[in-house]
Amino acid sequence: MDKTKLNEELVAIHEELGQVLRQPEILDGPMLQSLRLVAEDIERVLNAQKKNSESGAIHESTKAEASPSEPAKEELPRTLEALAEQFSVDHPETAALLSRMGYLLSNLGI
Repeated sequence: MDKTKLNEELVAIHEELGQVLRQPEILDGPMLQSLRLVAEDIERVLNAQKKNSESGAIHESTKAEASPSEPAKEELPRTLEALAEQFSVDHPETAALLSRMGYLLSNLGI
C-alpha cells in the first residue's frame, strides 16, 4: 500500500477514534485520558505529514518545527500497542482500532 493510501486510512481511523472520544461514558477516566493524549499525538503526526507533503521542499528548521520530536514519533507505536492491550478485554473494538493505527504508523515509518 502506498503512503497516500496509508495516510488516508490513518485519517479515517483517527476520525473513528474521535467518535470513541465523544462517548466518554463508555470509558473510565484514565483510559479516556490516555486515548485523548494518543489522539493528540496522532493529530500532530498527521498535520506534520500534511505540511511536509503540501510544501514539498521545506527548510530543515521548518521541518523540525512542523513534525513531532523523534522520541515522540518512536514512542507512539509502542504507546498504541500498550493501550490496545489495556483495552482488549473491556473494549475490543477500540483495541482493534489502536492496533490498526500502530500498524499504519509503522508502515509510514513512524
